[in-house]
Amino acid sequence: MSSLGALAQRRLFAFDWPDIHKVAADQTSAYELMAAPSAPRHLPDLADDLRSTAERVRLDADLARTERLTIDP
Repeated sequence: MSSLGALAQRRLFAFDWPDIHKVAADQTSAYELMAAPSAPRHLPDLADDLRSTAERVRLDADLARTERLTIDP
């Protein structure tokens, strides 16, 4: 199992930036979903130190329904 698959088994979403391996014409300029948990974790499920870090990240996306995350510069 890949390390990204292992994250999903730990109930976390795994996104990656695969453009680094693509020719320019095939690039998506987005993080792409590589693995999704069947039952995702929520902030209250996280240990205190990890939760305090995760609370600082805001995404305008429903990860359970998202295949790509684009990042505005």
